[in-house]
Amino acid sequence: MDKNRIQITLEDFPDDIYILLEDKFRTEFFKTAWKINKGYRNLARKVGVSNTTMLSFRRGKDIAKLDKSISIRHLKDILNYCKDSKNPLFDINTIQKHVKYIRAKHGMKIYNPQLPIIDSIELREIVTHLLCDGSALIEKQTNSKYALTDLNAVEEFKNKLSIFGSNPDMQITERKYNNHYKVCYILGFSKAITYILTHKFKIDFRGTKARIPPEFFNGNRDLLCAIIRAFLIDEGCVHDRNIIFCSGNINLLNDLREICLLLGYKCQNIRNKNNSIFYLYISPDSFEKVYRDLNNLKPLSIKDKQQRLDFGYSILTNEPDFSKLDEGIKKVLLSGPTTSVEISKVLFINSKTIYERLNKMYSRNVINKYRKSNNGRGGSLTWKTKY
Repeated sequence: MDKNRIQITLEDFPDDIYILLEDKFRTEFFKTAWKINKGYRNLARKVGVSNTTMLSFRRGKDIAKLDKSISIRHLKDILNYCKDSKNPLFDINTIQKHVKYIRAKHGMKIYNPQLPIIDSIELREIVTHLLCDGSALIEKQTNSKYALTDLNAVEEFKNKLSIFGSNPDMQITERKYNNHYKVCYILGFSKAITYILTHKFKIDFRGTKARIPPEFFNGNRDLLCAIIRAFLIDEGCVHDRNIIFCSGNINLLNDLREICLLLGYKCQNIRNKNNSIFYLYISPDSFEKVYRDLNNLKPLSIKDKQQRLDFGYSILTNEPDFSKLDEGIKKVLLSGPTTSVEISKVLFINSKTIYERLNKMYSRNVINKYRKSNNGRGGSLTWKTKY
């Protein structure tokens, strides 16, 4: 196997993940392990569990007839005491084909995991989403969740998690925060995923410590673009032909900038506007390259952002006659008071260019500034014809 290729095997799971093996395979596995170690009592002593626990491992049920899964730590111990047998039952690649479910010590189970989990657009986007808008801490009494104000984006994230297996207990809930005017959609998911990703990539999803995994700086173009796409969904905005990312974590933005440079995008230096939020700008010169790369994946899950991307491309491909711009603006204003952003959408011209031309027309007393626009229409001023 290519040493640079990312894949997550059972061997990459942390010790505190639990698995339940399929019934037939589990019976054969433990029967053989006991035979090699001269009885279940001897193996229980070596592994450091009670005789009752060892018997429960084989049955897959405890004395209360509840599922009895085995931790990765104990599984590895058993494999160590059986390694000299050379029996294929104790090969990790064989075992991971027969896992019924995985889970953390408590919480939701992930059924029918397809191991190994191979490198994919979905895997890279999941990790990036959790670095941006997720809560994926390994501390006790914390839940794993992903939250955003766009339901479609949260549903897409939920679907991506299927690369780990089936998680039928996942649900999206709604919550309204006092300091936010939009409803927030929250997806709780199995903490086993948090443990596995943290352990595999040796990363911390905490806001100030979050970093893109070093392994993610390798891979084909689509895999690198997946990181850009996920970051744009969570922490990006599009204005005309400008693509901007923001974060309170400058190191995370520096990682993203490195990914952009690997893709051949021109980037400006990271800016700090208020000492707590940092901004990364992709040059408008690279807009077409970014647009085509993202288009090769799939539309952004947030429709408004995808529409802004499409509009930026329309501006790029438009060839306006600027000698007739004043006339075009007047025609748009005939429909009523309008912002510079709204005019730009009609004429497919940068809103900055439209705004500058509006001010010139105003100075010539051709149009009026109507009022401040505070209703979310995108412009600071509304303009109208003079007569």
